[in-house]
Amino acid sequence: MKAKIGIVSLLMALVFFFTINVAEASVIELSYNFTTPVIGKGLEDYDIISMGLPKTSNAGLPVIPFKPVTVLLPYGEALDNVEVIPGNKTFIGDWFFIEPGQAQIPSCFNGTITRTPPNATVYNSTEKFPSRLYSSLPVQDLCGYKILFLNLYPVRYVPKPGEIWYYENMTVVVHTKEQGPKGGLDFYRGLPEDRARVLEIVDNPEEIVSYDTQKPKKARKGTSYLYSSLQTKLIDEQFFEFIVDIFSL
Repeated sequence: MKAKIGIVSLLMALVFFFTINVAEASVIELSYNFTTPVIGKGLEDYDIISMGLPKTSNAGLPVIPFKPVTVLLPYGEALDNVEVIPGNKTFIGDWFFIEPGQAQIPSCFNGTITRTPPNATVYNSTEKFPSRLYSSLPVQDLCGYKILFLNLYPVRYVPKPGEIWYYENMTVVVHTKEQGPKGGLDFYRGLPEDRARVLEIVDNPEEIVSYDTQKPKKARKGTSYLYSSLQTKLIDEQFFEFIVDIFSL
């Protein structure tokens, strides 16, 4: 009898534990709409895609638009997984030859500049480019605020036979989980300037309320918040590199 009671108690404890963890997890959903791409002509009669977005710049690969996405994770939660759900797919046309990205040239270079040719493997392929809907960086920390950077790729290009498609909208679904005791150092300072900076860059500013109720962490004696300033600079540099698409597609 005691054994049965013990088993029942254990099962109830497990159910209670998992219920708490599920309750503490969050789901963040963000939707983005895109305008119809405009196709124009560039150098050497290449086709250029424009839709009011930044563009990739990988040498030799098709230059396509992308949408930067910046997601603030709730306080005390870590990234679990990301889903990108494409909306209606619209056909633009075929027989397009999208311009290839060019190799970066140092400003001090004085020699003859040779244009980077199209990557033969990609441009002779019948596979869609890019092969995925998005790329991402590991979650970044800006003065204690956890931020996820993504790039969405609303345009699809099939080099052979030069077809271009695009998604009219895309939905980003971010699933989080409880961070746990080993979630890393907490550099949240609760400063108004930190809060203002985060609100300027994230797409879901409403999540900042989960930080507003937290008590700022005190620096240990003999230490300073120099790390947080350096951390901010590193995020700026990483985001800039990400914007020019350091990830291969």
